[in-house]
Amino acid sequence: MAEYRVLIADGNQQFRHMTAEFFKTDKDIIRVEEASDGQAALEKLRAEKFDVLITELVMPKLDGLDLLEQLRIEAVNSPGIIIMVS
Repeated sequence: MAEYRVLIADGNQQFRHMTAEFFKTDKDIIRVEEASDGQAALEKLRAEKFDVLITELVMPKLDGLDLLEQLRIEAVNSPGIIIMVS
């Protein structure tokens, strides 16, 4: 049985919470974290490993594309699955 850690980065609090609640119902997902902007997401990714990143394209402080670029440059705990929404 696979176990996944999911990070949801989105400036819209309602979308973030709704998506997090959806993923928390899946028995294979052991951890769901939220970040309200790209910078907060980057800090969480620096601190721990996530299997899935769901990120918004337009966010405060650091947008989704810049977040992905930073992950590539720093070669930090890059998730295996990245989903970008707009």
